[in-house]
Amino acid sequence: MALLNEVHYIPVDKNVTSKRRGPLKHAFRDYKCNHALIHRDFVIIGSGPTGLGAALRFHELMKDFSNTTITILEQEREPGGLATSERDERGFLWDMGGHVVFSHYDYYDKTIDRAVPEWNQRVRAAFAFMKGSDGTRRFIPYPVQNHIEVMDDVDRTKCLDGLETIAQQPRNIKPKNFDDWLLQNFGPGLCDVFMRKYNKKIWTVDTKEMNSVWVGEYVAVPDIDRIKENIAKYKLDKKIQRSDWGLNRLFRYPKYNGTGGMWKGVAKLIPSQWFQFNSKVTGINIKLKEISYNNRKESCTQSMTYNTLISTIPLDVLVNLAFSDKVEQLDHMKKLVSQLQYSHTHVVGIGLVGQPPTFLKDKSWMYFPDSDSPFYRVTVFSNYSDDHVPKAGVFWSLMCESAEPKAKHNSSKWAKENIIKDTIEALVLYGFISADKVVSRYHRRLDHGYPIPFLNREKILDTVQPWLESNGIYSRGRFGGWKYEVSSQDHSLMQGVEIIDKILRNEPEETYPSPNIVNSRRNTGRFIDQNPE
Repeated sequence: MALLNEVHYIPVDKNVTSKRRGPLKHAFRDYKCNHALIHRDFVIIGSGPTGLGAALRFHELMKDFSNTTITILEQEREPGGLATSERDERGFLWDMGGHVVFSHYDYYDKTIDRAVPEWNQRVRAAFAFMKGSDGTRRFIPYPVQNHIEVMDDVDRTKCLDGLETIAQQPRNIKPKNFDDWLLQNFGPGLCDVFMRKYNKKIWTVDTKEMNSVWVGEYVAVPDIDRIKENIAKYKLDKKIQRSDWGLNRLFRYPKYNGTGGMWKGVAKLIPSQWFQFNSKVTGINIKLKEISYNNRKESCTQSMTYNTLISTIPLDVLVNLAFSDKVEQLDHMKKLVSQLQYSHTHVVGIGLVGQPPTFLKDKSWMYFPDSDSPFYRVTVFSNYSDDHVPKAGVFWSLMCESAEPKAKHNSSKWAKENIIKDTIEALVLYGFISADKVVSRYHRRLDHGYPIPFLNREKILDTVQPWLESNGIYSRGRFGGWKYEVSSQDHSLMQGVEIIDKILRNEPEETYPSPNIVNSRRNTGRFIDQNPE
């Protein structure tokens, strides 16, 4: 995940219709413009994992709520949101970031099993690639804190000394911020060698500006005795057991069409007439419960009234779309959401001819803390599926992710041509690729990349979310809820499922209000004893 750890489709050949190369689209219906005011009991904004989860749950409950009406407004021409996939003009497929498929929920697993007919099974092989005090770059197995034996003597000693120091200190002091938490759990050595550098690179803010509420399962706290044992074995050139920490040590991935294909499969489980694509929301009248949207396909604006609104768009965008007769109250909410912190993500895909170097053939993804590369993570994306390249064995691919600060100070650095150039230069510097083998350069900038767990996050959410709900609006999802710790694909779908259960069945939510609980166990409920097909 982020500490150490989703659009358009361009078909390669419109005349090709095979399962593997066919265009990724199906007959989702587009409404024609109708200037009559439409009413729906439920309106869902967005058809990413959370919106699809809400719609799917509603479909499962239709037997008991058959007279209830619903519409899903989606600004793009297909479902998937931040989890879509895109095939470039050279035939390389790209996800919108380093998604893998793992889960805390039986419900999620059974849902995607219905949506995806064929899977690839993969074993996680994640590493950090970093320069040591001796100037040598090394691959260090993930998580770094469990594998300091691979470091050079200076860094290893520094990290071990810090770990032994904190082992003697009391653990009952509540950290003031994320930096405090890192120091308490890893010591100053690991923080200096890796933790602060990497986290600043991915989050774009100092670790002292972040809270530690979000951490939960996302960080492996090191076992000092095991680390010492590994150091001794490493010095004797003995085999070391790799850490198997984390839910995604084993993961699966769709055999065809990436994560975007998976969410299109989920969308097919939902009545197509519920979807209204190419419909961008332009305003929400809170008092009248009326939503305005622009049908980009028909070039017209329409309005719809609702009883309940479920929004999965970014929370700051949602509040700024709202208008109300209670101006002072609304202005206060807009001021609060303006303080929400997030990063922009640049996804740069590099398609290459030939084969990856031997040292990359066994890698899933890698983390990069050093400042001589723009990216914080690189995925050997062709290792996930042969479908990711035009022809397996002839081409391979790397998907690189870079984090741009919300308030950037160097605009030229983040220009498309420069981020692509800097990415390729860093990959060449590291010996990963040869520039003459590059045959495809893909770029996509996600305006909202990561929701940052900043210091005042809880205070703002605890004010804005109840205000929205008092007005019949529920905001959930990766940016709708603004909680990174429950923003993976499984969490996002379940936030949608659970909000429908809350509204229609009076069942309490679990995922959004209690991240640490759902992340600490296998969640086995939420099944409906019926087939909604």
